[in-house]
Amino acid sequence: MTQDNRGAVNHRLKWIGIGMLLISLAIGSGWGIYKLPAPLVDRMLKVDILKQAELWKRRVVLHLEDPETALKTGVIDAHDAEFLAAMPEASDVYRFKLLDSNGRVTWSTRPTEVGSVENRDFFRSDVARGMIHYIQEVVPLSEIDGLDLHTDNILNATQHHVAEVFMPVAKNGRFIGAIEFFTDISDLRTTFISRLRISLTVLSGIALLALVAASFASYRANRLQLRALQNNPPKSVI
Repeated sequence: MTQDNRGAVNHRLKWIGIGMLLISLAIGSGWGIYKLPAPLVDRMLKVDILKQAELWKRRVVLHLEDPETALKTGVIDAHDAEFLAAMPEASDVYRFKLLDSNGRVTWSTRPTEVGSVENRDFFRSDVARGMIHYIQEVVPLSEIDGLDLHTDNILNATQHHVAEVFMPVAKNGRFIGAIEFFTDISDLRTTFISRLRISLTVLSGIALLALVAASFASYRANRLQLRALQNNPPKSVI
């Protein structure tokens, strides 16, 4: 095999390798665009929902005439009952409960839940110690109260992503109960994931195009150099 042939073969192998690299990068970018947005968006939404939950808790606690009695017994006056019942219509919360220090539901937007007990371990290990507890889960549409007030996507989905937040309530440093909020995050989650995927697609496309352009420029430079060597072979030194 002549030196020119070896150079041509090496040249082809080099560009086959570059082509395989570009294909691998495109596949990796596609996988990242599909997989990465959901966990990133979920993390962002968690931070936002926890901030909102703190505001929701303040509204409830500050509005109640006697928060400690309400949490312990569920006994509230008519004005407070009207405020609590209207809260789902005036906020992103579609359902919430008041729980005493033992996890017993003393008041709820679903009256049938009153008297039930929160038996999950985190209530005593985390919430009773003053820590906020956040749960994200997928539930059927039938679980979302006031569906038409809290989501636009009624016909196109049978299940929705819901954030469930337990906010501890303390008085003089003493745990007296908790408020459990439920909010539907499906619409926001879908919107943010779609926007993030579009952004990642554009950025990945720009990066790949830049890499292709740089490779093509290198290819042309190498071709010109190879032709120059073929037209003007180096003279052998005797």
